[in-house]
Amino acid sequence: MQRYKLLLVAFAAVILCVACTREGREQVTSTYPGGNKKETAVFHGKGTEKSRLKSFEYYESGQKKKEFSYRDNLLSGPWTYWYKNGHKLGDGVIENKAINLGMATGKETYYWPNGIKMLEAETEGGGLKPGTTPIYRDEAGQTYSDKGRPKELVEKSKLLLERWERGDI
Repeated sequence: MQRYKLLLVAFAAVILCVACTREGREQVTSTYPGGNKKETAVFHGKGTEKSRLKSFEYYESGQKKKEFSYRDNLLSGPWTYWYKNGHKLGDGVIENKAINLGMATGKETYYWPNGIKMLEAETEGGGLKPGTTPIYRDEAGQTYSDKGRPKELVEKSKLLLERWERGDI
């Protein structure tokens, strides 16, 4: 009986090692001046066969700020942004494989700090996907069309995203 338990533990360890190798390992790719991790990435393979599976950016506190998925070393799949307090700022899916976000096609949703949706849109090549209409909301949840949204709402959401990008919120 003891031998079977030992065999079971050894088998589980082998399975765990194989699963970890297949998924890749997270590596620190840049740090803040104080030494805290700023960016990390999960890679699969080695040398010239090395490919990026995911990338993460962190606030200096260590809290996650951004997460991206990759396929064939290009942006593809789900992504998420977070505020400093851990609440979600935005999420979406990149449907194609893109070198950068300006070339991405997909769906995205952004949220106000209170959790109410700020914007829902479909993008293509860095702009709105033709034939689609983005949905805007103010912090109270009032919905606006692209043409009917107040100028103040545009400015407020733009300033919010700029503050987030700087790491202020």
